Amino acid sequence: MFSLRKATPSQSQDLNRPTHQPANDIYDALTREAAKRKSRPLEVWIAAERDAVWRAARDAALQLGSPVPTMDQVKNAECAALGHSDFGSKWARRVSEIITQSQPLNRKI
Repeated sequence: MFSLRKATPSQSQDLNRPTHQPANDIYDALTREAAKRKSRPLEVWIAAERDAVWRAARDAALQLGSPVPTMDQVKNAECAALGHSDFGSKWARRVSEIITQSQPLNRKI
């Protein structure tokens, strides 16, 4: 279902890393992409990080049978997290909430 990889030592020491799925997979995707910031222009790394968050969210949503968040939802969650000391964690948790609070596609009403 979700990543069964154990946290690496650096991830285990990251106090902002979410502890629940799918937020921690989304956060991990973001931090992997954020590590590339220094080698890219601003506009490129912003787009790449948004795309990484969206791809991780898409994968999680599909695994859960939930609707895939739109890029606009990902951007709105990013804006809500801006300025917080735990920006990446807040962004990942908000996107995770969007996924888990969405009505599953295979649910019968």
